[in-house]
Amino acid sequence: MPYIKVPEDVLLARLAGRWTCRKCGAMYHQLYSPPQQAGVCDRCGGELYQRSDDTPETQQHRIQVYFEQTAPLIDYYRKKGLLVEVDGRFGIDEIQPSCWASCRVMITLKSEHELVLMREAAGSSPRCWLRFRRQWLLA
Repeated sequence: MPYIKVPEDVLLARLAGRWTCRKCGAMYHQLYSPPQQAGVCDRCGGELYQRSDDTPETQQHRIQVYFEQTAPLIDYYRKKGLLVEVDGRFGIDEIQPSCWASCRVMITLKSEHELVLMREAAGSSPRCWLRFRRQWLLA
């Protein structure tokens, strides 16, 4: 399972930077797509505001809850050898290939593990092994 690991300060900057135009609903991000003039919509000249669920305080709380509730799962999968960490500090174009590669690795490991289990279940019976192999290929 890929785990995109991002430092909290980077997460907060990404999550709490969204601003919305009150007039036309255009969306901006203070780091990635800022308006030409702070607080003013490029499209209609309307006022930009930050929704209550986009504020740094709200997002900080969400990040805290996420790590409190997710950390045990991350440790669980890491100990099982089923976690591939991907450095999430970079942009999507740099992260995406690593995510796909980690998925391919996990699929390969899962497939090899399933084949071992099927061989063990089939024992020495060729007929039983062929049945398990066919089911695995069709799944």
